[in-house]
Amino acid sequence: MGKQEFIFKQFKINQDKCAMKIGTDSVLLGAWANIPSKGNFLDIGTGTGVLALMMAQRSEGRIKAVEIDKNASDQAYINFKQSKWSSKLSVINADIENFNPDIKFDYIICNPPFFSSPNSDIIKNRLIARHDNELSLEKLLACVTRLLSEYGKFGFILPITQAENLISNANIHSLYCTKKSFVKPTPQKDAHRIMAELQKTKSDCSCETIIIEESGRHQYSQKYIALTKEFYLFM
Repeated sequence: MGKQEFIFKQFKINQDKCAMKIGTDSVLLGAWANIPSKGNFLDIGTGTGVLALMMAQRSEGRIKAVEIDKNASDQAYINFKQSKWSSKLSVINADIENFNPDIKFDYIICNPPFFSSPNSDIIKNRLIARHDNELSLEKLLACVTRLLSEYGKFGFILPITQAENLISNANIHSLYCTKKSFVKPTPQKDAHRIMAELQKTKSDCSCETIIIEESGRHQYSQKYIALTKEFYLFM
């Protein structure tokens, strides 16, 4: 998914200014998340704006997207403006730790940075987008706790180890896992990602497994097709 323009069924994403391009993780999370029909929503580290746009397609809610990198926030702004939901989308070029809105959010979504050991050969923008030096998972949890409404939910996707660590540490912030999906590339491979939702009230946690490719390259599982068919042109 590294091309400079990505076309979905109801919107288009330009991504030439963004260090990180659209990937399966974001699309899967945006389709899977339990987005309310109305409310105030937040996309942390929006990048191209794809998650915010997916929420806009799925809901009547108003969406704010925060992005620390100026080039990426400019890109998201362009993508929002050219969409049919521009009136309910806004992007803020800021560090989420310094973001202090006068509202709480009913759903917060994030495809967080997840590499903790930066490679000096990688350009700075890519480091910010992909590594947790700028926003550790602990800082992310603190921000979510501060910004989430009383009955709101926080949805994210991470590699297995980081996801389990975040879910475990979330209890310190009085955030509790209510929904968890293990993502497997194929039936034969181990799960490589976890999607999860946290909230401020304790509840039973439902668990499931989602397989992306069932029987060969681009032979997608019925569950994956059902999740993403409203977005991908090829579904």
